[in-house]
Amino acid sequence: MNRAVDFSFGVMIGIVCAAMVVELCQRRDKPSLGPLRAGMFASGLVFLVLYIVYP
Repeated sequence: MNRAVDFSFGVMIGIVCAAMVVELCQRRDKPSLGPLRAGMFASGLVFLVLYIVYP
């Protein structure tokens, strides 16, 4: 795989792990984390586009 794809995959995995930690910590305070989930979705789209463009 390309370096850009490897980097974006690492960033996506890091964001997902951070999101899970934040959601577990703040679940009792705020059940809806819309902006964080939107960020996860955007990073997933970036990874998918890079994966398709740089095979």
